[in-house]
Amino acid sequence: MTDAVDRTVVQAFLDRPGRPPAALKPLLQSFRGAAAGGKYVLIEVEPYSRWQLARLSGVPGGGVQPVPGCLYDSLEAAERDVFKRRWNERGLTPAFDPDD
Repeated sequence: MTDAVDRTVVQAFLDRPGRPPAALKPLLQSFRGAAAGGKYVLIEVEPYSRWQLARLSGVPGGGVQPVPGCLYDSLEAAERDVFKRRWNERGLTPAFDPDD
């Protein structure tokens, strides 16, 4: 996947992360299919109300490593952040500001 993704399609996903546009699904599948080591994931800390960003170890049985300070009170906000981090790690442009 290249940075030829239409930015309006990306924005549509960021506006409603639970319902990705069909045009964005190939990119999301490539993010999800990436090697496990270091991949961003979400841990549900409190059922339906709080999530923690973490990274997979990539080693079977190695667990996850929480990312300090990355807690979310909304699943949508958590999913947006994971998307932006995966986008930036792929070097796609324009890069997202992690604080937005």
